[in-house]
Amino acid sequence: MKLGIYSAVTLLLGTILIIAASVFAGYWQGLMLNLGTGFLGLSVALLIVNYLLAKEEKKKAAVPLLRMVAPAISEFHNDHFIAPGHLAFGMPGFQDLFDAYESNHRRPEALSPPQRDGLYELIKQHREHALPVLNTVHDQLKEMTSLLGWSFSPKIVTASLDARLNIVKFRNLMLDDKDATKLRACELYLDIDAACGGVLRELTDLLGKKLDGTDSKSKKKKR
Repeated sequence: MKLGIYSAVTLLLGTILIIAASVFAGYWQGLMLNLGTGFLGLSVALLIVNYLLAKEEKKKAAVPLLRMVAPAISEFHNDHFIAPGHLAFGMPGFQDLFDAYESNHRRPEALSPPQRDGLYELIKQHREHALPVLNTVHDQLKEMTSLLGWSFSPKIVTASLDARLNIVKFRNLMLDDKDATKLRACELYLDIDAACGGVLRELTDLLGKKLDGTDSKSKKKKR
């Protein structure tokens, strides 16, 4: 904050000196121009330093926020996505379902009828238990985005907004067993998990730390 004030003051002084230089000639004009441009350069330098310090402070603030959002996201992914998916399809079968979706531009129509119907039944069975967890995820992502600010990381903000929007759509979706509804339910469920995973992945990559505080490396989540 202080650096921001100093930057504004030096910017004002530099502007005044450059304007004042037009009134004078010779030695005084050159002196004022030199001083003015010097103050302007200092103002820019202070702005850059202030920006870098502010960004570093936001990174520090993001560490507890990462620990805040991780448990609910992990609970949804592990208890309401991976575990029931492996139980319903087997580990290779669930991976095949996910690969079919990913390799076809995340279009639910790429799922075979048995994959679609099986995933839809899984969603129907787990929706009642998954929704409270997803509501927590939605609220925590909203709080995290508001605390960090929209400029902290466009990737994290985008993933958070995608997750929150899909959670709201999934919450409002009527499961009437129609083919179009089955496709929509599958799409939302897969996209919610992907977006939530993206939030955690981008946060750990940006901060360079895992949840336990150790260094992290970018790795794709295995299903």
